[in-house]
Amino acid sequence: MPEPVYEWQAPPRESPAPYIKGWCDELTQNGDRWVQSQPGLKNLNNDIKLLMGISQERDMPSNLLQPDIRTFVETITDLRQIATFGTKAEQLKKSAFLYNDVMRFVYWDSQFVWNSRKAVQYAMLGRGYMWVKYSRDHFGWGTARNVFDPLGPRECLPEQLPSSNDIQGSYAVTIVRPMAIAEAHARFPKFQKWLNPISRYDWKAYGTLGMGRRYDFYDRFRFNGNEGNNWESRYCEIRYHFIRDLRINTTGFAQQMGVPGTSWAYVVPSLGDLVVSINPSNGLPQSHKATVEECRLYPRLRLIITSPSVPIPMYDDTAFDWHGEMPVAQYDVNDWAWSAMGYSAVQSVSSLEKARRDRLSDINTVLAVRKDPPMGHDISTGASRTQMERLDLLHAQGIRMGIKGKPKDAIASILPPEIDVDEKDFKGVELISSSIKSTLGLNDLASLREFKGNLSDQSFDKFIENLGPMAKGIAINMWRANSKIAYMLKYNIAQYFTTNDLVTMVGPEGVGLETMDNDPNSIVPSHLPDENQNSESTHNKADRARWFCDRIRVISTPAQLLNITHMQERMLYMFFLQKNIQISMDTIMEKLGVNDYEIEHQKWREEQLKDETWKVEAAKTVALKQKQEGMEPPPQQGPGQGKGGGRPSTGKAAPHAEMKGGKGGNVRVVNSTSK
Repeated sequence: MPEPVYEWQAPPRESPAPYIKGWCDELTQNGDRWVQSQPGLKNLNNDIKLLMGISQERDMPSNLLQPDIRTFVETITDLRQIATFGTKAEQLKKSAFLYNDVMRFVYWDSQFVWNSRKAVQYAMLGRGYMWVKYSRDHFGWGTARNVFDPLGPRECLPEQLPSSNDIQGSYAVTIVRPMAIAEAHARFPKFQKWLNPISRYDWKAYGTLGMGRRYDFYDRFRFNGNEGNNWESRYCEIRYHFIRDLRINTTGFAQQMGVPGTSWAYVVPSLGDLVVSINPSNGLPQSHKATVEECRLYPRLRLIITSPSVPIPMYDDTAFDWHGEMPVAQYDVNDWAWSAMGYSAVQSVSSLEKARRDRLSDINTVLAVRKDPPMGHDISTGASRTQMERLDLLHAQGIRMGIKGKPKDAIASILPPEIDVDEKDFKGVELISSSIKSTLGLNDLASLREFKGNLSDQSFDKFIENLGPMAKGIAINMWRANSKIAYMLKYNIAQYFTTNDLVTMVGPEGVGLETMDNDPNSIVPSHLPDENQNSESTHNKADRARWFCDRIRVISTPAQLLNITHMQERMLYMFFLQKNIQISMDTIMEKLGVNDYEIEHQKWREEQLKDETWKVEAAKTVALKQKQEGMEPPPQQGPGQGKGGGRPSTGKAAPHAEMKGGKGGNVRVVNSTSK
């Protein structure tokens, strides 16, 4: 039998550190080769030059492609939220409402739109990524917050990508970031003697073609104009390797993972060890042998951090985040089933854009020549050749020349009549521009912009019908990316945000009493429902957070508003609401996208009760004050029409004035509609 192959697996953390570092270097090289093999990135640098209008050699450089792409990106990233959450679990509905408030805070605090726009800009060149993380600014000493870090196609390197092309299913993902050397020294102080800038890397030892392409990209575009030609002396490369390590603890003793005291620390029993817990039904101890699932060393992810000039890993332990997902969401614009990374949208219109630039330059050149054409003259008319060569018809004010006969017969343009600009030339430019917009789907996006501005209009169903396939496909891709980001964020909120943080974000009234359980500093429940609240929970905090987060679901993202079926269903329930059909209001509001209606309705009822209670208290106070001042209360009127009694108006006559009262009553004029 052939020997099994295990080289693809990450080496055990007990392996020699240089060996682990070498395996990570190979992992990065494999990712670089995979990225370079993608057809969508074959012309990455040329696509950027075309988009930015660089290296045009025509008489009139032009760049109408940039506003077209800018319009595309700005439209599809014009979101008002990341996502919303909901739950069917009655005891967690207020927590879901709290999550939605926190998500709105995170949306603004972390500049989500600004960063997602950059990720989509990269997607126009093949693919963009968003790295979701919780990090401190100011080199690790500042404020901790959720960060959305946009990545380019050469900065996110998958290994063993699944057939679905979803990066979340990869065995490993390497994120490569250029980091200022000062920040690297601050974040990794134990490795300062090895952390060197890129300019001092030993290329003979670990330089690769993939690194060269990445640094060439940085040199041409990322740092061009910011750090000049000396950027490589100010930055080093940091690599974050996220690995779905499958290793089981079979060492015979428990393994401590993570730094004790941190939220990501845990202990893994050895396979077959006796695990003791408390039976929730009777409160008595119980035991069982540790299963394979319980003995996974990295139930979430393994994280190894390296740098080319550092001979050993700077970190090798469990990943920090509880969600256990590859912490990147991919943004695709021009994706296809047979291409793992899709294609460049800029490349798809490159030939059209070059033709448009050539046509505009030709029109400009011809118009310039028509204004100052080559001239011929009759040498027998008396004007010298020197005078004619110096004659500039566009700047000939005050020039006088003696010519025999008629000047128009003596001097004439020799430009052929075919060299001219007519309506067909401008029509050609319009045709090319229309083709570019059609290829990019800008016509669909124009309908999308109109749709966004008319959501409350009675005819918004017509806008839905006008959305073309490009806009719908873009919406689906944005929905997938934002859903994955929201999924990771709901775990980050539970893991990293304390109750004090939540109060700062949403105010004390936004944090319900159910959050203040036996662990009042965390949103994570102190016990699961089947546990004895008077004793310590048998589940660790991460497991309780998973139970909690699994029951709070991502129920909508802004892009889902483009789903025709969804909108038709909403229209149907709008009809039910208008016709007062007997359907529960909670169901109708859920279909209309109004989240947490039950909570909002309860708040409305409480407001109504407070208002009515205040009116009663105010009336009592006024009556008491009148009694104290010796004032008689106003006389109570009889059952007149103004108080609910009396004969109602028939409405059979036009409004007219009538006299009422008399015989002891107050004489008054009323507006009557009765005969």
